[in-house]
Amino acid sequence: MKLQDQIKAIAELDGLIYDSTCNVTGGLMFKHAPQRTRYCPDYLTSRDAIVSVIEKQKSFIQRAINDRLKHITDWGFTYLATPSQLCEALLRATGNWIE
Repeated sequence: MKLQDQIKAIAELDGLIYDSTCNVTGGLMFKHAPQRTRYCPDYLTSRDAIVSVIEKQKSFIQRAINDRLKHITDWGFTYLATPSQLCEALLRATGNWIE
């Protein structure tokens, strides 16, 4: 899955809507609320950004993410995973990962 597609999918899980009318270099623009546009957080490298999205998910999604990360530790603790590993686990757990 391309990095830009991962960011778009995670942003949608974060409640943002992609704004394709913006011509921006160096970042994707998303509509957060009517009349407001902002840059998308860097979910792939920012632990704070991706964890806030995971915390918004239902508990069964959070458990699925934890189960997908069990290869990192015997316990599957998400705090030992990198932001990119958390992103992939989130997208796979929600069915948004594209091979």
